[in-house]
Amino acid sequence: MMMLHVTARRSPTVLRYGMLDRHRLFSKGAQNYIEEWQASIVKPATFYEVHCAPGVRNKKYFYSVDLQGRVFLEETLPKNIATSIKNAQFLDFFTRRIRKVKPREVQILEELGVNGDYPYVSPCGSELNFIRPADVAIVFHSLENMYEAPNLLFGATLTQSFSSEKLAISNKSGHLYHEIISTKMRASAISKFGVVEDSEENESMTFHPSDKEYGLIRSSLAVALCEHIIEGSMNKHSLDETSIYSGMDFHDPITGKLCPIIWLPNNAEPGPWALPNSDDDSATN
Repeated sequence: MMMLHVTARRSPTVLRYGMLDRHRLFSKGAQNYIEEWQASIVKPATFYEVHCAPGVRNKKYFYSVDLQGRVFLEETLPKNIATSIKNAQFLDFFTRRIRKVKPREVQILEELGVNGDYPYVSPCGSELNFIRPADVAIVFHSLENMYEAPNLLFGATLTQSFSSEKLAISNKSGHLYHEIISTKMRASAISKFGVVEDSEENESMTFHPSDKEYGLIRSSLAVALCEHIIEGSMNKHSLDETSIYSGMDFHDPITGKLCPIIWLPNNAEPGPWALPNSDDDSATN
């Protein structure tokens, strides 16, 4: 199927992620700003060592997930593709178990003096892997079969379906998101390594039981998707009462349908743990 070339005028918000603003997304200044933030949140080496030392029964590890979906031990500097964790089976295992911290884990973080820094955890038996993402814990880094049966990839090889009707844009950062189709992704989530057998030890990937949860779309993928995003009309769409129309549509390349893109709900916006948005042009140009 041939690619659709959208010629309609894009809105300023789209241009923040679109091809005309690509230099801003990938500029040296933006990278320096991210690296400075990454270095600023690293704690003293003893903080990490004491919680995973030999003999410690309930070990605790601390991880970072960057805007590209790459996973690092938090103490790793610099953070780049060479220093990221690349073992695919570990990444899928780790990602399948991600959930928001529960009260018992919040209490642990409070006792460590870092409450609020780690909104997510990936349990492994008695071991706790706390996660501080630069945005949100799930990052969709690739899209396959765009013009047939599109799937979003996350972790290393995990997939979920892509839906033109599940997109959202942050009114604060301009980042593009896709709704996580199910609030529970069990260990049997689809993986190119095959289906992993479910077990009682595994905890589902569980976010808000009643609220929608979103994964970040990696910037390079968002740039590609922006080729299908156009300015829309408020009058063309009927949305549920909890959704606010962004004024933009996604032109589905398979059906030709114009699907409304909503503003990311406030309760889905990244919290104070995340990389701050910078309004200083010197930080992003």
